[in-house]
Amino acid sequence: MNLYLNSPPPFCQPEVLLDIPKCKANIEKMVNISRQEGIIFRPHFKTHQSKGIGRFFRQAGVSAITVSSVSMAKYFAEDGWNDITIAFPVNLREWEQIKSLASIVHLSLLISDETSLQKISRLDFLSFHLNFFIELDTGQGRSGFEYSAEKILPLIRLADELQIPIEGFLFHDGHTYKAHNTDEIRKIRAATLAMTAHLRHDLEVFYPGRKFLYSMGDTPSCSIDNRYEGIDEMRPGNFVFYDLMQYDLGTCTQDEIAIRLVCPIVAVYSEQERAVIYGGAIHLGKDFLTLPHNEICFGAICAHGDSIEWQGRYPMAWLSSLSQEHGVVKAPKDFLKKIQPGDLLDVVPVHSCLMVSAALRIIGSDGTIFDTFNANFMKDT
Repeated sequence: MNLYLNSPPPFCQPEVLLDIPKCKANIEKMVNISRQEGIIFRPHFKTHQSKGIGRFFRQAGVSAITVSSVSMAKYFAEDGWNDITIAFPVNLREWEQIKSLASIVHLSLLISDETSLQKISRLDFLSFHLNFFIELDTGQGRSGFEYSAEKILPLIRLADELQIPIEGFLFHDGHTYKAHNTDEIRKIRAATLAMTAHLRHDLEVFYPGRKFLYSMGDTPSCSIDNRYEGIDEMRPGNFVFYDLMQYDLGTCTQDEIAIRLVCPIVAVYSEQERAVIYGGAIHLGKDFLTLPHNEICFGAICAHGDSIEWQGRYPMAWLSSLSQEHGVVKAPKDFLKKIQPGDLLDVVPVHSCLMVSAALRIIGSDGTIFDTFNANFMKDT
């Protein structure tokens, strides 16, 4: 079935545009890092959320993936992926869906608090292809157990008593996204590796010969730091597209950003150095960067198909505010005098993951139309 049979032609509305060669190059880059380091590469598919783009990974030799929900796992399982980790605290209210999925794929779930562990023990899990990771909080302060031998060792003993198979430990250095530079990112990576080394030592003392897998993943540190001592698996996701946030952090180049939102222009006020596009918070999210003089940037702007013009590390034209469908562009008069309503502008997003999560399709640079998890989710509900 063609999901887009009755859809408007490209770029009548905001549309995600993918530079396919850049996307494939980004995938190859991370595949090569994992091979050089001798670790498992289990990329997070929540960034691209597309079966078609997922096939680029398969072509590059990837066989195991990470997702962020049960329904996303089901979507990719339908395309033949059969080794899936759901890197989100297990949602016990979806247990029937989890069992159904685990009957056809090898599924790993995340235990992020002790009560969930105890509740899982009272559910039917031994008949299915289920394994469990213990989530560790390495400093982001979101979910997971804070590492200490006093906490982790009793947790392992309890899981063993309850016959819950613990595959290993999963952690995400999400606080690298709040770093100010690459030196801070490297310090976060070093702190996580030190924590992992302590945990490995403690477990080897109390569980000699037992193998635990250590899985880490965040695009900033995986892009710039090749230290993986004690790590068995990497799970970055954003690298497949990169974005303005990654460029600002120094973890990618301008030429590695593979994704844009193409938006129709609906109003131009050149004397006020302002224009309005059809492309707002529902298309881009509301992540932003702070420019010099404390100005807010929700995305970098250029004419459709052009390159972003930069002043140092900051764009000459940018999205200065967003409401639901409106995007307000701030730009020099000379730039605005070249455009008019009905033309197109490209937005390089601050955060590509949120932009793609709202998209019903992704248009490739060669004209390929990629479906998305969101389109399938909308169709099924």
